[in-house]
Parts: sequence; structure tokens; C-alpha cells
Amino acid sequence: MDYTTYDDESSLQNSSSDFDSDTCDCTDNVIDFSNLSESERQAHEKIISKLLQTTKIDFTHYRKSTVQRRLLRRLGLSKITTLSEYHSYIESNPDEINLLYNDLLLAYTSFFRDPHVFQSLKTNVFPSIIANRLVKDTIRIWIPGCSTG
Repeated sequence: MDYTTYDDESSLQNSSSDFDSDTCDCTDNVIDFSNLSESERQAHEKIISKLLQTTKIDFTHYRKSTVQRRLLRRLGLSKITTLSEYHSYIESNPDEINLLYNDLLLAYTSFFRDPHVFQSLKTNVFPSIIANRLVKDTIRIWIPGCSTG
């Protein structure tokens, strides 16, 4: 039974990518987040603050690399090269903050994308749970954050 909408093939093959190019000129969409100027750092903080104000979700606790990648994606799609420009763009295009928010939610469709984790569950965790339960005990497993099941 197939539960996924998309298989794990290349995004170039299934036309689901935002940027269709065999070669990526990554220098156009790179910001050194570890070495931001003061104005860029402030713009970054304003963007995160705008997300909190609009969505009521505090993205300061999200993985920095994830937030940075998603910001870079939105900058690229908007054809913007600096965080200051992007902050101005957000202010003049209210829908953009929601687009960034949706990008940050990371709706993966490949449930078993980390096979080593599931192998460890199968060989280490589940046998231990089963061995240490009483016969009448029910084993219940909750899978939080599963985007599509």
C-alpha cells in the first residue's frame, strides 16, 4: 500500500522544485548568518519578530540552520539578496510573512526519511518494550509532527 503522494525521486525529475536548474549559482542566495552586519542582524530579528506577531509562534527556538535555509529560499523566490530588503518586502507584501511561515513548517512527505532511526527502534527499542511489559499491557505509540501520516 502506498501512502505517499510523491516518491523520493529527484525534484528535477518530478518538477516539484522552485528553482529548475541543473547547476545552482549558490553565490546568489548565500548569506553568512554567522557574520551579519548590524543592520542585517536587526533585519533578521525584525523578520522573526514579525513572524511571532503574525503567527503567535516564536521561531527563535527553531533550529537556526532550518530558519536560515527557509529564509534563503524565500529571498531567492522573491529575487531579494539581503535581509534588510526582505524585511521591507514583508512590510509591503503582507502575504509574504505567511508564505515564510508555511515554509518554516517543513511539511515532509517521506515518513521513513531517517532509516537508521527506524532500524534502531526495530532492533533496540521495541524488543526492550515488549520484553519488559506485562502480557495485559497495551503498547501505544504516538508519532508527533507527522506531516502526512
